Amino acid sequence: MSLITVTQASARSGLTVAHLRHLLAAGTIKGQKLGNAWVLQETALQRFLNAPRKRGPKPRKQLKKRG
Repeated sequence: MSLITVTQASARSGLTVAHLRHLLAAGTIKGQKLGNAWVLQETALQRFLNAPRKRGPKPRKQLKKRG
């Protein structure tokens, strides 16, 4: 088990540091916050990168019309 920092994960994945921190805080990628720095396992990053996911903006919800 090797732990890497968010900066290292960003360099390996091509994702921004801010996006990785958001994913970690949301629990999408498992990691730990040590002090004010996030660390994660390389395997957790690889699992996230290999998982299929939709890209692009999320579709807007249609509003119901009253009346």
